[in-house]
Amino acid sequence: MRETLLDMFGGLRYDEVTIREVCKRACVSPKTIYKYFGTKDQLIYSCIQPDMDELNQQLAKIGRKTSLDASKKVVAIAKAWCDFYMARHRLATVVFLRIPSAYWLSNPHFVQTAVIQANVQVLKEGQKAGLVNKDVPADVLLDMMTGASHRMMARWLLLEPNNGSAIKRMLVRGLTSMAAP
Repeated sequence: MRETLLDMFGGLRYDEVTIREVCKRACVSPKTIYKYFGTKDQLIYSCIQPDMDELNQQLAKIGRKTSLDASKKVVAIAKAWCDFYMARHRLATVVFLRIPSAYWLSNPHFVQTAVIQANVQVLKEGQKAGLVNKDVPADVLLDMMTGASHRMMARWLLLEPNNGSAIKRMLVRGLTSMAAP
């Protein structure tokens, strides 16, 4: 089922994927899908949730490192985030090109509250230590950095698929500049 969903959402726009077509390709009944998942949103999120949980654990581990100051944590988190998605092209396609952006801000199935809070905390630590821009509230700075990151991932997927290392380098440099005091 997971492979079917990644293939379908990776190749079609979100609104083009129907429960009926998922059922047909996965050889399950619509009743089963609705019983276990309820909606298409819940279905796609359950497909990517293990990956999101793995990523969030990796990023949280970096955020807890006491050996890194906040500016180094920003760089380490950005690199780990890029590496994670660049190693999972189909997942990246689904996350950055298929799931509507508004879902990541407002849909309870998609909002990554724990990782957002952890990253805001890293930025606040950096602001307090004078290592991160104090002119912008940490949560707003994170939104700006997230928007830039998502845009760069879309650029990689759509325009420069063979240029992942340069995209990663530019993204890390750009995020570092955004966070700089």
